[in-house]
Amino acid sequence: MPASLRNKMILGEAEFAYLETAEVKMRARIDSGAETSSLHAENIERFERDGESWVRFSTRSQEQAEPVVLELPVTRRLRIKSTNETLDRRPVVEVNVRIGKHTERIEVSLVDRGHFEFPLLIGRNFLKGIAVVDVSQAYIQGK
Repeated sequence: MPASLRNKMILGEAEFAYLETAEVKMRARIDSGAETSSLHAENIERFERDGESWVRFSTRSQEQAEPVVLELPVTRRLRIKSTNETLDRRPVVEVNVRIGKHTERIEVSLVDRGHFEFPLLIGRNFLKGIAVVDVSQAYIQGK
């Protein structure tokens, strides 16, 4: 095995991820082309707490009927250019995500991913330096 692959976990094109911040397990698309990870969020409400920008939103897991409501500080806003050339400003929050035995605190942009198969997209901010992706496989890190 090349030295560059030693001590790195191998991920498939999709994996189960545990969003520790919300105590929710969800299916995640692994996307090495995305810089920042993104999380499905509904009912996004921005508010201020102690002079800081916060956000309240709900997210869902395939295993839970009821949505989970979270309140987290906004770390920044991300400008995304959509396919129709309009700019979308998404709030970004920090969450703890575990895949397999590895937990990483990462930024995720909040967006309605209800029309996507995967509520969580894992980008390079999780993958960098810790994982390689084998797109011929899926769910190799287990549930």
